[in-house]
Amino acid sequence: MIIDISLLAQKILNKRYIKPKNKRHVRLFMSNKDNIFRNIHPMWKEIARSLRRSFWMHKGLSGECPFCHAQSEPGKERFLIRFSSNGSFLGYNCFICTKWGKGSRGIKDLVTNLGLKISFFDINSMASNDDSLGGHNKTKSIENNLDDEDDLSPIYWPPPWINETDDIFLEGFNYLEKRGILNIANKIDMYGLKFSTVIDQKNSGSNLRKYPCILAPFAKATDNEVWGWTSRRLNDVGRPSNEPKSIAKSGRGWKSTSMFGVRELDINKPIVIVEGLFSSLSTPNSVAIGGKQISEAQLNELASLESGLYIFALDPDVKPSVYANSIYQLRQKVPGTKVLNVNWEYYGGVERGDPNDRGEEEMKKIIVDTMKGKY
Repeated sequence: MIIDISLLAQKILNKRYIKPKNKRHVRLFMSNKDNIFRNIHPMWKEIARSLRRSFWMHKGLSGECPFCHAQSEPGKERFLIRFSSNGSFLGYNCFICTKWGKGSRGIKDLVTNLGLKISFFDINSMASNDDSLGGHNKTKSIENNLDDEDDLSPIYWPPPWINETDDIFLEGFNYLEKRGILNIANKIDMYGLKFSTVIDQKNSGSNLRKYPCILAPFAKATDNEVWGWTSRRLNDVGRPSNEPKSIAKSGRGWKSTSMFGVRELDINKPIVIVEGLFSSLSTPNSVAIGGKQISEAQLNELASLESGLYIFALDPDVKPSVYANSIYQLRQKVPGTKVLNVNWEYYGGVERGDPNDRGEEEMKKIIVDTMKGKY
């Protein structure tokens, strides 16, 4: 009986399999395996085809590690991609090289090492683990929460209403170039930056208005999901006097819990905390908190990364006394870590401008000097 069921599973999955050991294992094996395979995002099946010597098991997908090439076999899984019983992605790890990953950032590393090209939208969909959304068909009912200003639901990125024409992309690229941003093409891809001729603050697609802009996603470190976005108008030509230069997704809750650039951080390097989008794009390995004060929730998100060094580089017009308590709290939340702040007076103070005004090369030097205590 065990053999018959295993052969059936093999035909269904068209993959190598782990043979159940007893009747109880048969039931658990088939139930979990069927649920996972039925509910996972279709792109995971593409991952399975690309993963060398891959096979499905009741915990998820195993095979040769794409990072260290350690080989797996049934009963000796060196590399494992784990899913919940309803097919939600939980994460992956290798027991040989200790490489691990979760959320969209982890998936991006995985597909890169497998040599696959998967869209940012699909990666976000694959990373979603909201059980209430039902399998891989996780279409969010954004309209249900349009009037909830404190809505705290992750969103798809990029929003489907974005209208990124060739002309607006070129205009946006030139705008970033004028702002002194380096390696623009790489940063557009890495951060998932988008350009659009229109915007919808409600994020529903039913309240569009003309607004040529760049849009940047704000995410959390703990789940790598996008929770909101901010935008910056690309030019002032034809801008009504009452129209702001920057517009963010409506709602308040996401602004105090998420940050720009947090998914792209290298936790083995100093994590730099800055105010805005363009300061982050000009500062290596940084996050933008979206204001002059960091919230308790944002501190918790940063603490979850357990970095060995954090550096506050808020704009020079912010007095250190404003974030002194935040430095203290971060030290308490991550025992053994160092938390420093840039001494802007040593670098010309307010007159020299914020990190974006100074540029990436100067910011690299400032960060290194701060690490060495040279001020």
